[in-house]
Amino acid sequence: MISKLVELPLQSDSFGNPASLETLKEKYALSSESMWIAGALLVDAGRVDTSEPNGRHPSTAVCQILCPSLCCIISSPATKLDMKREATFALWNAVSLPPGIENKNYDLEFANGLLLDVARYEGLISSIAQSLLTAFDTDAN
Repeated sequence: MISKLVELPLQSDSFGNPASLETLKEKYALSSESMWIAGALLVDAGRVDTSEPNGRHPSTAVCQILCPSLCCIISSPATKLDMKREATFALWNAVSLPPGIENKNYDLEFANGLLLDVARYEGLISSIAQSLLTAFDTDAN
């Protein structure tokens, strides 16, 4: 059962001691949680913000840093389903309209460009489709 939860190689700590499975499970859980944090940072990507010097919400700048990594995580065959799911949700936050916003306060050109970049990322769409085809319904929701 544990080997199904964690398929990471056993690594050593800084003293050369082998890492325990509990430690690896904790690291994996933190990695999944970091995907949730990425989604929270990206929720306002594309929002027009006149109080900022460049007229864009800071999430838009974060988007250029996080989205390539999220695409890499999603398209990697080594990534577990729950991590792919969280990374996909985070990416969805970046490409979707921010909550409670009107179209006039949203940079549609930015959103369209981001969506095209995401769609062009090699292996991303096929990885998402494969995850949906092989996952149980409860895992894919």
